[in-house]
Amino acid sequence: MRNDQNAFPVTYGSDGVEHGMTLRDYFAASANEADIAQYMLNKEDKTWVPVTQNMAKSVGNQSLQGYYRYGYHSREKARYLYADAMMEARNGN
Repeated sequence: MRNDQNAFPVTYGSDGVEHGMTLRDYFAASANEADIAQYMLNKEDKTWVPVTQNMAKSVGNQSLQGYYRYGYHSREKARYLYADAMMEARNGN
């Protein structure tokens, strides 16, 4: 199934090109806050964050020496990651 399928009836411009919202766009627009939050965490973008002794004291964990902090996708990127998952589910993958 194509990602550029139209979600709604299409109007053709005088140039003969399809205009309108694709199904992927529709899924992205329909993502709610919980959906967006689920896809915002970017687990591929890990950054090592050193933890100083003072930082460890402030969180109450003296053995803490460092940790990985994950990056985040933008809300827009998260919406389209959600839409891509919906397209895959629609295709039976």
